[in-house]
Amino acid sequence: GRIFISRDDGKIGVYSTAFAYLYKVNPAPLTMTGPNDLAFDSTEGELYAVDSGSNRIMVFVESTPTNWTLDRSWGTGGSTLGTFTAPQAIALDPARGRVLVTDVDNFRVQVFDTTGLFLFKFGYRIMYLPTSEVAWFARSEGLAVDSCGNIYVADALMGTVRAFNNAGRELDALHTPAVGYGTGPGQLREPCDLMINSGKLYVASTNNGAVEVYTVTCTGA
Repeated sequence: GRIFISRDDGKIGVYSTAFAYLYKVNPAPLTMTGPNDLAFDSTEGELYAVDSGSNRIMVFVESTPTNWTLDRSWGTGGSTLGTFTAPQAIALDPARGRVLVTDVDNFRVQVFDTTGLFLFKFGYRIMYLPTSEVAWFARSEGLAVDSCGNIYVADALMGTVRAFNNAGRELDALHTPAVGYGTGPGQLREPCDLMINSGKLYVASTNNGAVEVYTVTCTGA
């Protein structure tokens, strides 16, 4: 019954369902300089946060009824495996014990276990095919995982959502986005966030001033 919000003062605030402020998440002994996307593991009772300012993932637990404290963290700035440059979105895949992060300025998604151990990465800025070039993650800003482990990534700059299997292989062999750019229904402009719930994919289409809702067919194929 609580709501966690990343704030522009560098804090994560905890609020009631009526949006009454309760308290702040405690990052000590670290500091947060740019908290961004959040994800909650209801099974383990853990709050995951992307701190874009420090290129770090932080995991919090409820130590007392009014205090969320830092349990573990990982990441630093860079372009090597396991490091980040402007990480943006985070999503959990509890069935596989995975944490997925969009590493925006490295043009990739990185996948970790829940302790922060690097597993694999996928994505490029441009994919070079024999007869064409396909833009992929020019600015990946939204991330979601369905119950089959398929991964959905919103690219705000390209106005697309791409779909991948749980190993990071694009589901469409022709590399066609699951949803494409445009101003009409079923099209996106600057999609900035994704959520999957009860077989529906919700996409914040910022420059169309809308939330688009799609049916997700959960398949591992």
